[in-house]
Amino acid sequence: MLNSYYLLSGIQTLLITLVCFLYRSKKIKVNQYLGYFFLTLFVEMVKIILFKTYRNAHLLFLPLSFNFLTMVFLFFYASETAGFVIKKKLQYYILGCIEFFLFSILFIILWFNPELLSKLFVLGFMDLYMLSSSVFICFFCVKI
Repeated sequence: MLNSYYLLSGIQTLLITLVCFLYRSKKIKVNQYLGYFFLTLFVEMVKIILFKTYRNAHLLFLPLSFNFLTMVFLFFYASETAGFVIKKKLQYYILGCIEFFLFSILFIILWFNPELLSKLFVLGFMDLYMLSSSVFICFFCVKI
């Protein structure tokens, strides 16, 4: 039941993403930011479906987590819609890039050395990651 919910949500998110990228309007940047927002949500939904289907803890470390990028796209969308100009947009992508590279490295290391997986959980890596991404998301919600 829960897997079908995730699948249905993923399909809806993919359709919204396609509409955002394919719809022709005068506000191309606004649609692109909203499309990127939904694209990152779709990719994360696919990751959840894979994890729920295969029940493999290694899949949690796939470099397809975008907690530090999704809210940036939503912030850019809101700013463009409101007409605010954001200077130095690249600095907003730094944490998302760090997140991607960190999970890429961890995924490769865990692929070759699976016993490190239990150590990461004992050290509370995922708890720290979830806490820091939650604070980041709350910060951007207030900022938006």
